[in-house]
Amino acid sequence: MEELKRCPFCGSIPTLYHDGLHQVDSKRRYHTTWMIMCEKCHNASMSNSAYYSFAEDGVLSPYDEKDGRQEIISRWNSRYRED
Repeated sequence: MEELKRCPFCGSIPTLYHDGLHQVDSKRRYHTTWMIMCEKCHNASMSNSAYYSFAEDGVLSPYDEKDGRQEIISRWNSRYRED
């Protein structure tokens, strides 16, 4: 799993959040919104919605093969420039 890079504005380490799992229907599908925010400058934030489902064995996996967590981390990291 890719790690979060520092804030492109102030250089602080950002925080990754999600708003919990919200059941969409009776087919064990759930929705969440992933968010990344810099707690220091509050200027750099983004969000991404994603859908997940529980398999019979109880493992949570992306519903449509798109992992919202990984997508938002990749988007965030593309904004950071190494010195």
